[in-house]
Amino acid sequence: MFTNTDREVRYINPALAKLLRFGDDLSAALKRPPHELLSRLSGQPFDHPAMAEDAAPIEIETTDGRILICSFRMVRDAGDGPLGCLWVFEDVTELVMTNRKLRYFADHDPLTGLLNRRRLLEELERALFASQRARHRVALFILDLDHFKDINDAHGHKGGDTLLKHMADVVDGEIRRNEILARLGGDEFAILVPEASLPEVEVLAERVVRAVAGAEPALEELAQRQTCSVGVALYPDHAQSIEGLLACADAALYRAKKSGRDSWRIGCEQGSPAKPPDKSHEPQPIAELNEFIDRTTGADPPDASQTLLMPDTKLPDL
Repeated sequence: MFTNTDREVRYINPALAKLLRFGDDLSAALKRPPHELLSRLSGQPFDHPAMAEDAAPIEIETTDGRILICSFRMVRDAGDGPLGCLWVFEDVTELVMTNRKLRYFADHDPLTGLLNRRRLLEELERALFASQRARHRVALFILDLDHFKDINDAHGHKGGDTLLKHMADVVDGEIRRNEILARLGGDEFAILVPEASLPEVEVLAERVVRAVAGAEPALEELAQRQTCSVGVALYPDHAQSIEGLLACADAALYRAKKSGRDSWRIGCEQGSPAKPPDKSHEPQPIAELNEFIDRTTGADPPDASQTLLMPDTKLPDL
């Protein structure tokens, strides 16, 4: 498309005219302002973009779902005077859709649509960092379906997948908006509660176990109700790292299964009560830095309440 210095469309090729639904009547598009045609493409009001050499390309999503990239090129005469602007439209729908799918599956489990293990660990890391600042608990639940291997063997992978999707929907219906449900792999799921209290955690664990046990069978062939076992770990009560929380919740899950399944357990050791958060707990990076200074220089580390080193503090060469 070409527009003159008065910002009127003076030329449009048949491919763009077809996108604009002008058919073969190209003259219908002429002498219109370009932002009017862009609005016709997207179905939304469109401000006239600045026509300049360094104008950034714009992305347009058309009414039929296509995605176009529109770039501008100034056209000048022999004396370098402006003649108008050449508008180039490129259909990048397939590329954009492929990139969106790749980004989605980088974070999501393809079977259930839940967040995957990688993304859960990122969210857990953020939750622990926020907890260090706000001094509240974080809870990590690990749950898996009881006797899932037997069901999968008896009904095949298709039956097992149907059960996993059904149970994901059931558990998802029991969590709050700020809580995160993810699939770790196989029949193992996780729930992240970014701001947790012990009573709320106990209520949620019981609610999830009862919801799974009370759910309608996902497969008509199942002779008995489906159940799950749940293990829970609290930060900083039971562990102070991501790896520690995963190991502790896994140990609690094992105890729940060992006790007969269809139940939940909290903490790494049976009977260990949850402790209140340690108010003197240091964020790990600062504690590690203090230890490094002490070990390599023999100097006293900075006070734990200080998170900055003074400019004249000398660190050893590595």
